[in-house]
Amino acid sequence: MNHSRRGSGGRPLRPYISGLVVVLVIAGAVGALDWDLSVLLDAESRTQAALRVSRFVGAFGAPDLSNEALLQGASLSVQTLSVALLGSALGIVMGYVLALGASRIVMVGSDTTRRVARTGSLLNLASHLARRVALEGCRMLLDTLRGVPDFAWAVLILTIPGPGPVTGMLALGLSVAGMLGKVYSELWDSVDPQRYAAVSQQGGRLITLFYGVQPLSGRSMLSYTLMRTECCVRNASVIGVVGGGGLGGQLFDEFAFGNYERVVTLLIFLLLLTGGVDLLSNWLRYRLRAEHTGSRMGVQRAAGLRIGALRRLEVLGIVLVALAGSLWWLRDGLARSLSELQRIEWTWIGEQVGELLRPDLSPGTLAEASLSAVVPVAMGILSTVGACLIAAALVFPSSILFQRHAHLFTGEDPGRARRMIRIGSVVVARGTALVLRGMPDVAWVLLLASFFRLGVLAGVAAIALHSSGVLARVFVEVVDNIPARRLEPLHIVSRTLTFVYAALPIAGRDWRTYGLFQFESNVRAGVVLGIVGVGGWGTRFTPVLAIGTCRVRVHF
Repeated sequence: MNHSRRGSGGRPLRPYISGLVVVLVIAGAVGALDWDLSVLLDAESRTQAALRVSRFVGAFGAPDLSNEALLQGASLSVQTLSVALLGSALGIVMGYVLALGASRIVMVGSDTTRRVARTGSLLNLASHLARRVALEGCRMLLDTLRGVPDFAWAVLILTIPGPGPVTGMLALGLSVAGMLGKVYSELWDSVDPQRYAAVSQQGGRLITLFYGVQPLSGRSMLSYTLMRTECCVRNASVIGVVGGGGLGGQLFDEFAFGNYERVVTLLIFLLLLTGGVDLLSNWLRYRLRAEHTGSRMGVQRAAGLRIGALRRLEVLGIVLVALAGSLWWLRDGLARSLSELQRIEWTWIGEQVGELLRPDLSPGTLAEASLSAVVPVAMGILSTVGACLIAAALVFPSSILFQRHAHLFTGEDPGRARRMIRIGSVVVARGTALVLRGMPDVAWVLLLASFFRLGVLAGVAAIALHSSGVLARVFVEVVDNIPARRLEPLHIVSRTLTFVYAALPIAGRDWRTYGLFQFESNVRAGVVLGIVGVGGWGTRFTPVLAIGTCRVRVHF
């Protein structure tokens, strides 16, 4: 027996060690941040905070509903949606191509370097090594694309097409490509090889991917792609602050000037936009799950496959129409960007790229950058922990499987009143998650700063609230995607115990994966919030952002 891994009672030590590490990391993150708790500890500060909140909240009772405000909100909402859709489409295409190069299954298959060197020819070994180099290169490129926040990409791109929706579209596309490419490749590589062994014996690596691996991971790919598209809608409003077009820039301008009534109007449009996108993505998921509909209708397998193919074509048509409409809506911005490109002095662009490739690596600069990096990382840790806890609490009341279709694995026959209560639970819990993720983290921080003032407390709470809504969405989908037949033999007395002891262990791995990816997003969000005065790296980004930052700081 390996006593180093087991305690005196024979229990594995790994869970305890992991728990201790998590506690130490959280404690370190708490200690690394400069908390301003004066508003909670000082009576006068609490009074001033209450006055600020009452003024802000009062604007929700009297938003600006003039024709000018409504037309402006509608126009900016469509622009934000168009930027998000085109940026997502660009990111999906780029991410898929890079995922092919970053997937171990596609590039090297099951072969190892040692095995090829022992059994293959010198040419085979050289080919294998070249594919290994390409694999690591694509993974590094994906890390770079997603490691740079989309707002930072917007700052870098801004000098070429100029401020406008094209800048936002390109910035979102690069960021989304890094995220989706990483997720796609890992989903493909995590599929159990035994599940597609028959296909792999009949064809090469690409055949194995398209006909064996991808069908098994397709639902998870679709779920994450739709989730990233929804996030793009919210991020498109943030990019507006740095010249990316849409609701974001106008929202910050109105807030900076204290025009709370117009701010509330823009927030309403933002919630309507994100809520509409959320409902649309739910509908798309439903339409693409042809096998569920087919099983309920009792049609034959061939008819079910035909229905599935028709629905995929229907969804594809809707997506193409939406992209065409987005291009038409942004036609003026695209034309301006093309004219700007024609006037660009490419030698100057080369000089700018050269400057980026020659960073300042002096000890003082590196030390300053390292200290600044502590803030967004610590904020990312704490906000992710809080978001996971909030999202996990919302899963059971939000789950269609456990609230509406529990009879599939319990055999129960709830009465009409109980069914209505459960449906109400789903509506309330999902509505709560929708509001949480419908407000971008920068909008949340503005709301919270009206009470806490700008600082890490408002920043951590804002990121946690927003990302809890995002995680609740994917956490619920993971649970609802569990086949009822896997829960039936594990049914334990009640739905709650079945959820805790059966569903959670099945969903745990996917939850952990989504939580880690959200942590990366939250660290980037911590950088973004530095623009509005939270601290860390964001406060040091390019003078282009200085005007917006100063406006918000002066107001508070």
